[in-house]
This record gives sequence, C-alpha cells and structure tokens, in this order.
Amino acid sequence: MIIEEIRKYINLIELEDPDLLHEMANVGPKRHGIENVYIFIGSVEGGQHWLRVKVSNIPGKYDKHNSFVITMPDLYYDPDQVAEWITPKIMKQIISWIKLNQKVLHDYEIGEVTDTDVFLDSLSKV
Repeated sequence: MIIEEIRKYINLIELEDPDLLHEMANVGPKRHGIENVYIFIGSVEGGQHWLRVKVSNIPGKYDKHNSFVITMPDLYYDPDQVAEWITPKIMKQIISWIKLNQKVLHDYEIGEVTDTDVFLDSLSKV
C-alpha cells in the first residue's frame, strides 16, 4: 500500500513543471479585519482549479484539512462545509472582503503579482 501511494506521488510530481512556482499566502485578521478568520490564497497557475479562496473552519488559525472553498467570481460555497462558529454575519464579512479585494486576489492567483509581500500590502480591510 505504501509503495503504491509513493508511486502516485512521484507521478504527480513528474507532471508538474519544475520551473513553476506556486505562490501561497495565509491572510489573517490583521490584513482583512475579520476576527478569528484565516483565509488561504494560492496560485492557480498550473493548478487543477480556477480562482478561489479557502477559509479555515478552525478559529484563529489556518487548517488545510478543515476548510471550505469560496469560488470566484461567483462567490459560491457549500454551506454544509462551513463551521458553525462562522455565523451569517461573519460570512457576510468574508464575502464583502473578497468583493473588495477581488482584483488583487485575481492578480495574485494568476501570477500577475508574484511578490507575496506586495500582494499582502495591497489588501484592504473590511
């Protein structure tokens, strides 16, 4: 079983372009102004998905194993994947923040902005 899993991983790595750099950033309350919420933004260049953000279901930190996706530009998410502590008020703030920063998020995700510091400094708070 372990050997099979290693083979799958090696095959995935071989498919990747070795020159492709995936920029990623965890954005916390200091940057977006929403208490206890952590949002992950990653590059879509060469990825398997289109524009999106991932929101942690764990208050106060990002947890890649316990999060939900909001797609852009339609802002669709599956309410069944959202933790109970994320109230409708908090969700409204998250959606408002995405709308406010959609151009910056888009530019970072498609690789137009490649410097994570520049990206983070250009974000607006709600």
